[in-house]
Amino acid sequence: IDKHIHMYANGVCNVCNKVCIHEKYENGICVECNSIEEPQLVDDCYDIANYGNLIWFQQYVDAGNTGANAVLTADITANKNLLKEDGSVSDVPVYKWTPIGRDLKLYYTGTFDGNGHIISGLCCNDTRSYCGLFAKMKGTIKNLGIVDSYFGSEKCYHAASFAGIGYLNSVIENCFSDSSVVGSMYCGGIVGQTTGKISNCYY
Repeated sequence: IDKHIHMYANGVCNVCNKVCIHEKYENGICVECNSIEEPQLVDDCYDIANYGNLIWFQQYVDAGNTGANAVLTADITANKNLLKEDGSVSDVPVYKWTPIGRDLKLYYTGTFDGNGHIISGLCCNDTRSYCGLFAKMKGTIKNLGIVDSYFGSEKCYHAASFAGIGYLNSVIENCFSDSSVVGSMYCGGIVGQTTGKISNCYY
């Protein structure tokens, strides 16, 4: 199995030009070649149904499509039983999460609608800053729960469950988290630092 996760456009990987012919997806990731499943685009919104779809969306936004919209159509699990009772990571996770919009030149401007679903098992425990489902945002996150997940490290700043930093006009609403957040400064259960709006959320 290839070591990198393939990112496909028109069936061809942008990294190595490999074409996926298997389409044997488990949780949105091909068991034969490690490619990821592209979500369906419905009414200008990507339907996120599994973890592979979520990885695809992260890479799509970080490729410059910062205004892309998404809606969860199911609960999503990245790593099962990620946290110990004390909130630390229980084992070496199968998948490490890269926050959406982590590039220094990017921030998310679209709408990410959890649609009442839950994401679990996200693990972003490297030493880089801006940890969360999103790194930096000016858009909207709503109707979403994040559980059994881990964000940050002792040297990290701007760490939180949903966004490391929310700029002016950003909105996080109707969301909750039961996850571990670790960092040195600008950290929080919902967002690390924000000049935007948070409403009806709890951690």
